[in-house]
Amino acid sequence: MLLVVLSGVWEEGRLSAMMELVEKSLSWILKFCLGTVTGLGVLQSMVAPALDAWKRTAAQKAIAQEINKMAKADVETQVYTEFNEQFQAVAWIILLLLLAEMLILERKNPLFRNIHLFKKEERYDDEK
Repeated sequence: MLLVVLSGVWEEGRLSAMMELVEKSLSWILKFCLGTVTGLGVLQSMVAPALDAWKRTAAQKAIAQEINKMAKADVETQVYTEFNEQFQAVAWIILLLLLAEMLILERKNPLFRNIHLFKKEERYDDEK
């Protein structure tokens, strides 16, 4: 807009030369920016994989060193084992045997005095 105002003040030859100079300057600046951005993109795409590989190998070396240190160091471990509790069947059998013993004793328990599981019945045979 300033150039349009100045075109009325200055003579046409100088203003047109100045406009061409501004156009060429802007064109070169835009080309330079485009070339710079494109070049940086290409450079980054070439360098990034190499840097990633270098970082990866550095990390792998550090991890390998730590593993080697751990392999040489004494490591204390605790081993836990889980056992199946199998005494319950034996406990039930023992409990049943104790109960049977209480019932069979000759000297009867006062609570079971009236229970006669193994008493001989006297049979009288009249037919002798």
